[in-house]
Amino acid sequence: MDILLKPDSLCLAGSMNHFVISASGGISFVLKYADTGSVIVQHTYTPNRQQRVEVDVERIITPLLSFLLKDVSEPYPQPAIVRKFTATFSETTTDAKEEWTFSVLRTGIDRFADSAENWLRANFLTWQPTVKPVTYYTPEFLTYYAVEAALVKCRAYVGDGEPYTPYDLTLASLPAASAWTIPVQYAIIAGKLNKLPSYYDVWVETADGTRLTYIQRYYASDVRSEQEQWILFENSLGGMDTFRAWGDSENTARHTHNIAEIEDSAEEYRVDTTREYRKNTGFLNDGERRWLLDFFPSLGKYIYEGSAVRRIVVTGSDVTWKTRDLPSSYTFTYRYADTRPWLNIPRTAQPAGALNIKIPDVGSFTVAPRLVELERLP
Repeated sequence: MDILLKPDSLCLAGSMNHFVISASGGISFVLKYADTGSVIVQHTYTPNRQQRVEVDVERIITPLLSFLLKDVSEPYPQPAIVRKFTATFSETTTDAKEEWTFSVLRTGIDRFADSAENWLRANFLTWQPTVKPVTYYTPEFLTYYAVEAALVKCRAYVGDGEPYTPYDLTLASLPAASAWTIPVQYAIIAGKLNKLPSYYDVWVETADGTRLTYIQRYYASDVRSEQEQWILFENSLGGMDTFRAWGDSENTARHTHNIAEIEDSAEEYRVDTTREYRKNTGFLNDGERRWLLDFFPSLGKYIYEGSAVRRIVVTGSDVTWKTRDLPSSYTFTYRYADTRPWLNIPRTAQPAGALNIKIPDVGSFTVAPRLVELERLP
């Protein structure tokens, strides 16, 4: 028995090699977690005429990897988007046995031709534009897999114009072979500086100051419209992205009234309520409309509403554009994942303002007397 092809020691889930084993007899295959030893699957295969067995573990491993979203201001680890696995092959007719341990990151790249180590070392886990406008409270995250120990650095530029005054911050210290999510919201950076920067850059470097990644830049901007909403989604690289949907909004509600009729009496015993929201992204430039193609296949979508993050599901979308048409926009329909008919309307402690009410020019507000109370006419 011999393993002719196998996944790399560190590989991307969407670009990993299959196992190809050469054997003359049946093959027993066991896949388990390397850290706990828990068995995930155990199969037996029969070689084909060329005495080959091919095993695709991508569809087995990908559902086991997940992103952890926390509404915090400090960097936190992502233990579930990358896991280490051990594959064991043994031939049923002999005592031959082969074992291979490898790590898989929940990432997929189309026509990937580089090694996972090289690409992960130089990139954050996002396809978002490298220059991005943000508001004060827009939730922003950067996820990075540290192939080697590294530092996440930030340089904020403060001032009303040239020359800006730079201020350097160290946002996180990352150990090797680990994935971390770094919140980079404008309010967090401003809170660490006690100043309001005009823009700020984020990158990853080694301990000796060698920059590893590209520079991700954020700059302060106003809210684009009164209908602006902030949508978060798990991207195809395993990280979390945020975009500002500032186009038109449309809300619809469908009610299914379930009625029970008993003799001559009818009663509503249940009303099924479905509230859906149709949202337009607003005008997109070429880079943004290519990036947001990553939003619609995502299985983890959220909306930032009322200082909290709620999960949503998209029920329909219109994602069409022409190359010659710029700017363009996308439209999608969504509803909350926890569809329940309850409301939560905040109350103010006092009326919003003084009312200017003019009393009608009548003598009395009492109800007119009944006919029997009037005097009899001659």
